[in-house]
Amino acid sequence: MCNPGTTTALSLAGGHTAEPVDAVIDRLNDPEIAAAMVTLLDNAELLSTLVVGLAGFTERRDMIPDSAAESVDVQKGMDLLVEVARAIGQRM
Repeated sequence: MCNPGTTTALSLAGGHTAEPVDAVIDRLNDPEIAAAMVTLLDNAELLSTLVVGLAGFTERRDMIPDSAAESVDVQKGMDLLVEVARAIGQRM
């Protein structure tokens, strides 16, 4: 990341160099890049939500196997309760 107030020249195709702002302007003059930027801006809220969710998911990645194992155990317990209820129902 650049320090505030400093600029760094960028290398462009053909060996030319430009300041970062000039490089951005050059890229935005490309219709495909401009269209992609519009799409990103149109979906900024969704993208932000996805990034926050993904960050949370990766922060809890160590907990996911334990949670999955607990879910399997709960499902096994539910299956056992269903079998017991069926057995009781058949006796009546």
